[in-house]
Amino acid sequence: MSDFVVKRISRLCENIEKIDQLYLKEDIVSLNLHGNNLLSTDGLLNFNYLVELDLSANSISCLTHFENLLSLKILNLSSNLIKNIPNNQDHFKYLISLQHLNLRIRIYYYESYNMMSL
Repeated sequence: MSDFVVKRISRLCENIEKIDQLYLKEDIVSLNLHGNNLLSTDGLLNFNYLVELDLSANSISCLTHFENLLSLKILNLSSNLIKNIPNNQDHFKYLISLQHLNLRIRIYYYESYNMMSL
């Protein structure tokens, strides 16, 4: 009987605040934490085998700890609170395998209409 090994983890909309509170094995290749309450990318330092990382729809404003993600090909940081990426932060230079980076910001507008005037 062969051992069952989990390589892809999805924890969607679970109000997770910190990556390191998940106690995940470091050899996972895909991690999806869409729609949680993450404030930063702290906690990624030991995930050397990650190929795909989705941190979209969180509250991330600070980008750190990408230096060991040498295998990362897909990084989704869309719909976060990232205002700028300073030129002096060299941590992205280590993402040598990166093929797709999503930093899209979604802005939703709500317009109220006076139904009586229509």
